[in-house]
Amino acid sequence: MARVALFACCLVIGAGGCGLGAPGYFDYSVPLSNGYHLFRTSAHTIVISRQASRHDTPLIPAKVVDYDFDDRFILAKRQRMQRRSERPNESYELPVPDAYDYWILDHSTESLYGPMSLDEYNEERKRLGVPWTIRLDVVRPSLMLVAAAFVAVTALLFFLRRRFGYRLRDGSSLR
Repeated sequence: MARVALFACCLVIGAGGCGLGAPGYFDYSVPLSNGYHLFRTSAHTIVISRQASRHDTPLIPAKVVDYDFDDRFILAKRQRMQRRSERPNESYELPVPDAYDYWILDHSTESLYGPMSLDEYNEERKRLGVPWTIRLDVVRPSLMLVAAAFVAVTALLFFLRRRFGYRLRDGSSLR
């Protein structure tokens, strides 16, 4: 039984723990509307753009922390970013704590409104007629974590079934 517990621990750590710093481990893409996607390519690079975008395609830059959409609009809350250092050869950016702006992308006109303060955002929502049923939701890598947990549990159950066999309620085995 100790071997089973050790195997389960190794499986969970291997599926979730060791890759936490690995490139691409928590990268994902979420389809939105009208060909737009939310792309997460690193912890701080979360953007909204088209799958195959041209240089003139509207883009909501990193770091998108909240979003919602319908067939006409995409709403986003973005945490502002700043360069880690002033050295000219370093372009890595980090989020600015408690500094947010808001964006609205209108599919009907391919117009992008932003960055805006919260008050400007609410006024623009009213002016554009954005339905109040569209609300901002927190962006999380929860789908990836759920999938990793599912794989880990499925593998554990498969291992236990192979090791101990599957027993029916009457005590007979399928082996």
